[in-house]
Amino acid sequence: MPDSFPLRPAEYSDSEGISRVHTRSWQSAYRGLLPDEWLDALRWQDRKVRWDAILTSEKKRHVYVATNSQREIVGFASSGPSRDEDIDQERVHELYAIYLSPESWGKGIGTALLNVIMKEVPKTATRLELWVLEENFSGRRFYESKGFILDGATKLAEIDGHQLEEVRYRIQLPVVLEK
Repeated sequence: MPDSFPLRPAEYSDSEGISRVHTRSWQSAYRGLLPDEWLDALRWQDRKVRWDAILTSEKKRHVYVATNSQREIVGFASSGPSRDEDIDQERVHELYAIYLSPESWGKGIGTALLNVIMKEVPKTATRLELWVLEENFSGRRFYESKGFILDGATKLAEIDGHQLEEVRYRIQLPVVLEK
C-alpha cells in the first residue's frame, strides 16, 4: 500500500535515484514503442545531468519522490506551469511526469504521487493537463481511471530522432482523487 512508500519533496541528493527510476521505467513502459536497442542503451547517468539541473533550478516546479523501506526511490512525479505556449500559465498547471520502478507498478504509488501533486497545484489553476504518448495505453488507462479526459490536442514528440504522437489529457479543478 502507498503508506509503506512514504512521499516527500525531492532534494538535490535524489537526482541519482530519480534518474535510475526514470531510465528503468522508460525501458519497461516504452518497450515496443521505441527500438529495443535504443532503450537498452539508456543510461541513468545521462539523465542525472538533467535531474541535477531540474532540482537546482529556480523555476516553479514541484517534484516528489516515493521511497521504499530501505529509503530507495521507487517513483517520482513532477509538475509546474503549463509548457504549452498558447495556454494561460496562471490557470493551467501541467503534470510533467509520473514514473515508477517497474516492480512498484500496481501498488497505488502512482495514485499517491498524483494526489500529492494535485495538492501543489496553485489555487489560480482551473485545470491540470498532461501529455502522454498516444500508444502508451497503460499510462492512458491510469490517467483515464483518475478522471482525466482527452481534449483533442496532439503533437509530435521527438525522442532521439524517433517521432511519436502525443495526446493531451486534462482534468478540471478542484478534484479529489480516491486512494
